This record gives sequence, C-alpha cells and structure tokens, in this order.
Amino acid sequence: MKRRTLLGGIAGAAVVVPTGLWATQSVWADAAPIQIAITEQTNNQVLVFNREELLGQNKRKWSFTPGRANGWGDLYEVRFRATKRFGDVALTASGASKKAGRVAMVKYDPAKKRDANLDDVIWSARVDTYPHSVERIPDSLAVVATGSRYGLHVFAPKNSDPATLKKVQDIKFAKAHEVLWDRKHNLLWAAGAYELRSYQVTGSGYNLRLKQVGKTVKLPYNGHDVQPNFQNPAQITVTDSDGVYTVDRATRAIKTISRTRKIKSYTRLPNGEAMYTVEDNAGPRPWAGDSVYFYKDGKTQKVTRKGAEIYKARYVTTQWT
Repeated sequence: MKRRTLLGGIAGAAVVVPTGLWATQSVWADAAPIQIAITEQTNNQVLVFNREELLGQNKRKWSFTPGRANGWGDLYEVRFRATKRFGDVALTASGASKKAGRVAMVKYDPAKKRDANLDDVIWSARVDTYPHSVERIPDSLAVVATGSRYGLHVFAPKNSDPATLKKVQDIKFAKAHEVLWDRKHNLLWAAGAYELRSYQVTGSGYNLRLKQVGKTVKLPYNGHDVQPNFQNPAQITVTDSDGVYTVDRATRAIKTISRTRKIKSYTRLPNGEAMYTVEDNAGPRPWAGDSVYFYKDGKTQKVTRKGAEIYKARYVTTQWT
C-alpha cells in the first residue's frame, strides 16, 4: 500500500491497530459513544458499528446488502436522513462500472431489522453516469445525485410519495462527486472539478429546478467529499485530490488543514476526532482502502480490516442544520 503522504498535515505519531477483523480497543478512553457507517466494496455492503466496538463484523448494528446487479455495485455513498413518512432512511449511491449506477433510499430501522436488503428499498433510480453521492432536500422532498461522468441529476416528486420521483433536471459539472444540503442557508453544496458550488431550489413539484448562486469556492484539484464539521457547525469540510479544507458556510472562506492526498471521505466528529478514509492504490479497486483512520490530539488510530475495500466512512446521524 502507498501510504507515504497519509499522515502529513493530519497526524503526528501513528497508532496502528492491526487486526484480522477489526480492533476492539480505542486509544482514547473518553471517545464518544457514536456510530459510524462504511461503504465496503469487496462484499458491497453498508455496515454500521458503534465507534467503541471499532467495527467488528459480529458487532455490526446494521447492514445493507443489495448485491451487484442492475447498477447496485460498487457502493460509494451512504448517509442518513430523517423523513416524516418513513422515519430514518439511508441514502446510497452505487457505481456498477465506469458508467452505470443507482441511487436509492433505504429504510433504516436497526431495532426492527439489523440486516437490510433490496426488500427494504423505498425508492431507487438508475443513474448511468457513475454516481458517487446522493442527497435529499427535505422541504421539497427532491433528491439530487452526482454523476461523475456528467454532473448533477435532480429528481423531484409530484407529491410526498417517493414513487412519484422523476428526473427533472441535469446540470453539467465535470467530475461531480459530492453534494450536501445546508438547511440553515437553504443551499445545496456540490463539489467537482476544481470548485465547490452552491445551488438554490426554485419551483416545486415537477417544476423544481436548481439554480447556481453565490460565490464559487476554488479548489486546487478535483473535489471528492463535502461534509458537516460536527465540532464547528459554522464550517463544512471539503476534500479534493490534494488535501482537506474547511469552508466557512457564511463567508465561503477556505482554509487548508492538510495536504494529505487522495482522501475519499473526511468528517470532524463531535468528540473532536477526525475520521477519514484514503485510497491505497492497490487491489482490484485502487480508489478504496482497507482502513478507517481516526485522528485526535496528535495521535492517529488506523483501524484495518483485512480484505476490505472501504470508500467512505460516515457519522451515523440525521442531526445537522
């Protein structure tokens, strides 16, 4: 694995945790009892674990296994959102090849069903531009997917029934990889080639459209991830091929916090940990890796799962404004 640049700018001394499955001991005794989710592409699953149990397979709290047919593999995205009609849902994006793919809304209720499958899919749609992310706009109930071979794809409903969702708009944005809804500012952030954009929702129903607004934030390279900063809600965190940045949600001021390359997902957790994943340029999926990293107070915990190909790690929560 190529890790030469991994710790630069993010971590000091590394605490490596080798395991056959996952480690079961944290290097921080006071780590918050949070849950995390990963998109694991070897078995094409979303897996949810308690942070303190550090992702042991037999300790999973929830999983989603869709198979690979009809655009379902590989899983690139998962995030969790609250809905009035269905309760909490998981949003997923899959790219079955360099072209085909699928985005979906999946029932998320670990108390009733720990291991979900295609029977638990509330809605899905083919997106044949290699989708990497998906977001739900709560008030309009629209869904926006990123197709890295084209741009943004907007799905709008006729009413509250997701079965009425249909594609109403395509927006060109080279190498579009990530979208995030900002409820406080009523904006959709979108990251792609060399820039972070924001969009405003106009219209409703099948007349709904996204309109680009505000100052474009320039990125050094291709954007990969946009996530809340759960430690500092005034910011979002953004990654591109060359580093990690914070962006002020109000002023759009951008600040480099790391020059670590090829970070695929990055989140600052409420307990102060930075959680991130990095491509290892190895195996059948060189864009993924076999580890999740946690950094805090100058120490890095590397949690490795043998044989895994992890693209993203997410904080399991629906609470962000």
